[in-house]
Amino acid sequence: MTKANHFAIPITIYVADTDVTGIVYHANYLNYFERCRTAWLDELGHPLSSLLEQDSCFAIKTVNIEFIKPLKLGQTVHASAQVACSKPCSTWFYQTIHDPQDPQQIYCKADILVACLDKKLRPKRLLTCFRELAP
Repeated sequence: MTKANHFAIPITIYVADTDVTGIVYHANYLNYFERCRTAWLDELGHPLSSLLEQDSCFAIKTVNIEFIKPLKLGQTVHASAQVACSKPCSTWFYQTIHDPQDPQQIYCKADILVACLDKKLRPKRLLTCFRELAP
């Protein structure tokens, strides 16, 4: 689902996502956030492959993450991304993993700073369409 500066996708928790107790391994939450941002780019008509052809790529600069409640094997949740603010070469995302029936039931949340870089890993201006997603 998309809204002006918000996007979400469903995530199903599989055995490969969990430890022996059936609880999601902590690093996988970052994978879910990444999947959401990548799917959003696809939805906006800018898949990562086309951005690479335009000499643009993204790198995570900062992550502030809070684990609130564990995800468990077999659950289906939503990973969401919202643009909090943009600068010329970077964007802050507020991301959550939450219950699809009750978005107030948050399992994990994070503030993630994503930098836009060229192929030589130098800062590069974000495309206008991305900057316009900021509130």
